[in-house]
Amino acid sequence: LVVVGGAGILQINDNKKLFETEHFPMQFLAYSLGHLGVYEHLKKSGLDFTMVCPADIPQGLKTGKYLVKANFFTNGWRINHADLAHFIISELNRNEFIGMR
Repeated sequence: LVVVGGAGILQINDNKKLFETEHFPMQFLAYSLGHLGVYEHLKKSGLDFTMVCPADIPQGLKTGKYLVKANFFTNGWRINHADLAHFIISELNRNEFIGMR
């Protein structure tokens, strides 16, 4: 199972998630809390899952060049919608990030 959530639930260090920082936009807090609930539920479910958490998804053609980092936020990270779709399909085939954000 591949689920798309928001970057707010990614770690910025071992003890803090992005949504817990003082500069996190408050209009996204409710979404982040919901996405965190989904992530916690998936962890307990026993399912093989990957939760993809992009920060920004602008439109764009597939480039095949994007950064993938498990569980931690990369400041300023963006992925266009075609590359996001490419990653999701690739992950369904590779299973490299099972149980991770």
